[in-house]
Amino acid sequence: TLAALTVCFTFAAISEKLGLSNAYGPFIAGLIIGSFSNKHEIVQFAKPIESLLMMIFFIFVGSKINVEFVQQNWQVITLLSLVLFLIKFFLFFFSLILSKKIFNYINGTNKRYEPSVLYYISIILAQSSEFSFSFLAILMNKNFLSEYMVNLGNTLIVISLTLGALLPILYEKFRNDE
Repeated sequence: TLAALTVCFTFAAISEKLGLSNAYGPFIAGLIIGSFSNKHEIVQFAKPIESLLMMIFFIFVGSKINVEFVQQNWQVITLLSLVLFLIKFFLFFFSLILSKKIFNYINGTNKRYEPSVLYYISIILAQSSEFSFSFLAILMNKNFLSEYMVNLGNTLIVISLTLGALLPILYEKFRNDE
């Protein structure tokens, strides 16, 4: 467990020293550990702190919301959240259709997917990733963004992550009620 924390913080420090996000380093460390044949044994040593780190991460996510900013800009936030979600949803949906056609062409098959499966996958993929916070932090540290843009970015990421957790559940419930 101590070794896992040491690797995490070491890679975070190296990443930050290189001008990257401190979250990027542990991600790279995870990729390296993931390439080891005994990765399951290594991961077991990190299990005792996994829940704690997950809770801390979600406290971090929740703390990114500036409630006063949301109250003052709820119309812009609502519109942008909807537009971003729809753009990403349709981008993924049509990308999945195209990739299916390419796959079928290359393999000489005609495998079909139910549109509901493509909708479901697109809903899941349409959310922002946690790395969006890292990218936003890099832009903020380089003074590329105003305080307004940082607040807007953080809010949109949190809304996207929240919708990304709720929409698949709602979609499944809607499909089951039909």
